[in-house]
Amino acid sequence: MRAKTVALVLALAACSPAKPPPPPPVPEPSAAARQTFASCSWGEVKGATVSMWSYACGPEAGGISIVADDGLPGFLIESAATPDSTPTVVVRLFDKAADAPIESVLDAVRALSPGLNTPTCAFAPATGVDHEGKGHFVLTPTGAVKVAYDAKNSGDTMPEAPCGPLGVSPVGDRYFAVVPGHRDKVMFVDRGSEIQIFDEATLRIHDSP
Repeated sequence: MRAKTVALVLALAACSPAKPPPPPPVPEPSAAARQTFASCSWGEVKGATVSMWSYACGPEAGGISIVADDGLPGFLIESAATPDSTPTVVVRLFDKAADAPIESVLDAVRALSPGLNTPTCAFAPATGVDHEGKGHFVLTPTGAVKVAYDAKNSGDTMPEAPCGPLGVSPVGDRYFAVVPGHRDKVMFVDRGSEIQIFDEATLRIHDSP
């Protein structure tokens, strides 16, 4: 009798649906972001294959938010205050072979970033406390063009972006990096020149539905 009871319990257990895994914890925005966007709502923005956490701000706070764009794939930032303005790409993903170096996406990056010197621009380690030791790179001019750009950038003249919209600029913070946990993906991030509503550290890549 005991053997039959045990068998019945095991059979019922086998038929019972598995409990879904608990939802991942809500990531915490930085203290600076919490202070800057205190009147905005923090939430996850999802596309078909990507998701990222960001603030969404109402009209009283500029009406800015991000939207997923599966065609990039990546994310755009929009402003309800200026609905006719062109959305800015803040995150864009590039494909590469898992064992290939980050430089393998250079041709694709150059094609999307036309500039006066883009054909000779290359990746170089990004500098600054937010990039140190994190495997971040910038698209930057090389050779004599870099010397001339650095000289202008340190003077009173505002130089043009020599590597196009995805490259180095006198203002703003842009970088490229292999997506953590996805060696076959490289992300471009444009953090602008101020505290941003999104946190690219929360970027997740999902399977297509």
